[in-house]
Amino acid sequence: MKNILIAVTGEETRRPDVCDAFVCRDAVAEALKSRGWCVESLSVSDRDLAAAQPLIERIQSFRPVCVFNLFEGFASDSSAEVAFARLLEQAAVAFTGNGSKTLELCRDKNAARRVLRDRSVPVASGLAVRSVGELPDISSLLPVFIKPCCEDGSLGIDNDLPARTIAEARRILEKQ
Repeated sequence: MKNILIAVTGEETRRPDVCDAFVCRDAVAEALKSRGWCVESLSVSDRDLAAAQPLIERIQSFRPVCVFNLFEGFASDSSAEVAFARLLEQAAVAFTGNGSKTLELCRDKNAARRVLRDRSVPVASGLAVRSVGELPDISSLLPVFIKPCCEDGSLGIDNDLPARTIAEARRILEKQ
C-alpha cells in the first residue's frame, strides 16, 4: 500500500496560515485518496516535538512514502516548523516542502536577503530596524512596508500596511 502522512498542527488556533493548512490537508487527502493512496493525518503537538522519539516512531509505524508537510508551527511558536523539518531529516523520513536550513534562513528576512543578493537575485530595497529609536529618516521612501524580521511567512502583516506616514511607521514598529 502507498502510504502518505499529512502533517498539520495539533492545536486549536485562529492563526490564518495554520487554519489554511487544515483546509489544504483535507483537499490534499481527498485528491490523494482518489488516486489510490492511503492517507493519514498527523497532528503534531508541542509535546510531540519535546519528546521526539515517540513522534518519530509514530511516523515510521505508518511506513509512509513521504510526509506531506503542512505543519506551520504553533500560534505562539512559528519556529516549531523548523524543528519538525529537522526531526524528519534526522529520522530520514522523506517530506514535501523546504528543509530545516531553508526554513530557518527564511525566518530571518535580513539573512535571506543577503543570501539572495550574494547569488545575484534581485531583492527589493529595504533596511532592518530593531527599534523605533533606530528608525532613520524614511520620508523619501514612503509608503513603506514593515514586517517583523524574524517571523514566519505573513505573520505581522495586517491591514495597517503599507505605512504612508512616518507616524504610521513608528506606530507599526512599536506594535512589533
